Amino acid sequence: MYNVERLAAMDYPTRKRLRLACYDYSQNGVYFLTICTQKRFCCFWDGETGRLNEAGTSVVRRLKELSTRFSGLQLDCYAVMPNHVHMLLVLSHQASRPLEEALQWLKGITTRDYMQGVRAGKYPPFPGRLWQRSYYDHVIRNQQDLDEARAYIRDNPVKWRMTHGTLDDELPSGRG
Repeated sequence: MYNVERLAAMDYPTRKRLRLACYDYSQNGVYFLTICTQKRFCCFWDGETGRLNEAGTSVVRRLKELSTRFSGLQLDCYAVMPNHVHMLLVLSHQASRPLEEALQWLKGITTRDYMQGVRAGKYPPFPGRLWQRSYYDHVIRNQQDLDEARAYIRDNPVKWRMTHGTLDDELPSGRG
């Protein structure tokens, strides 16, 4: 039997806030977003060549659908990494739905796509869920910030290859 009073008095770790307090994420702007696979499960690159595998190509296809599926949302650039995805999304004042809804759709549809590959025996199963519950964001504040975010996204696959020793020169990143 649990001692309810004792449990209520315990200090539980608080989850780190990932969003800016008091910031309206539905307002127009440019957002640097990163979504990560659960337990950093590497599933979007071929481990030997460092090229996108079929699952990674499917994520790219879905990223490019964001602009048509969500009016007022434009994909500026992206990088699909082995276990995470970086993207710059531009949200205009005409956006019909919030940024969070677009990310929920992206995670949901890519999970469905991946599950189809698992059932077909093409992809390894993932641990519990494909994506982590939340995402990381950075609100772009000026042109220098935008240039730095684009460079980070562009260079991230190269840095990964340098540290993990993959071979191929074709980069899994692009412009929207």
